[in-house]
Amino acid sequence: MKLTYKNTESFLKKPDPKIKAVLIYGPDEGLARERIGILGKTVVDDLNDPFNVIELNGDQINDTPTILSDEVFAISMMGGRRLIRIRNANDKNTKVLESLMQEAEKIDNLILIHGGDLTPKSSLRKWAEKSKSAAALPCYVEDERDVSRFLSNFFSQHQLRIDADALNLASSILSGDRALIRQEAEKIITYKGEDHSTITLNDITACLGATNAETLDVLVQHMASGRGKQMEETLSFLFSEGASAVMILRVVQNYFRRLYITHGRMQDMGFEQAIAKLYPPVFFKHKPGFQQHLKIWSKQRTEGALHQLYEAEALLKSGALDADLICNRTLLSLCALASKRR
Repeated sequence: MKLTYKNTESFLKKPDPKIKAVLIYGPDEGLARERIGILGKTVVDDLNDPFNVIELNGDQINDTPTILSDEVFAISMMGGRRLIRIRNANDKNTKVLESLMQEAEKIDNLILIHGGDLTPKSSLRKWAEKSKSAAALPCYVEDERDVSRFLSNFFSQHQLRIDADALNLASSILSGDRALIRQEAEKIITYKGEDHSTITLNDITACLGATNAETLDVLVQHMASGRGKQMEETLSFLFSEGASAVMILRVVQNYFRRLYITHGRMQDMGFEQAIAKLYPPVFFKHKPGFQQHLKIWSKQRTEGALHQLYEAEALLKSGALDADLICNRTLLSLCALASKRR
């Protein structure tokens, strides 16, 4: 079963009892971990329960295929259902899972499979999407609307409100990995303390830093316009202020996603109509720059830039090179492309 955006939340709250295995995949590791935790707690109260939570990895299953069926059909010594978590699953595990699901009606326990960023060609992903006893749950990097919804709900759970301007600013800064978003939101909760007044722009600036709100935007404008010297100076300042490479990359990704979405809409409507549909709305002072960037970055070039930015983030997460170096090199490369098109 292929889970869609519309039915994901209801599934997370109350998984279909006919589903015995859930494949969680996609580039947003933080969101994947969060959803694994939510689904896991529909089976056990403690995700560290040594009796009812079993952890395996893809390589273990490849080396000893029977290990999975042994755990899936084992009865809990303490009673209740068991949770079987599979980390680093890969396409080599597909046949074992397919065979196991032939006896799905006999399975009482739940299998949670973390598959990483799987492509549409992945046999593991195809199996989960087509299976009647398994579900495929994608975890893509969230856009500002998704982040806005998460932040509103998160603050509401802590008996706090956030005004519209503050929410728009926080959403534009924090678009990206769910774990990072939650961490920054918790920082705001700590900052407010016993103060239950509405969260304002001043609170966001105090917690997330003026550099995040203003200098990051300046950086994006320089980079997308091809102003290399100014971009390097701004980037150096951000690093000196402690801004993380991953946050910088995600802010740039978010800007290019907005360009890409606008390009798509402009095939059916004018610029003003297309830009009016963006959420949060483009700040009026930035509209001329945004329009200029649409000319510099065609839809195809924007797509290429996004691909390069996503690759940079993946390389950053691998730890193969210094994070600041990866960020700097990627932005300089894109900036050089923009300078040739002005």
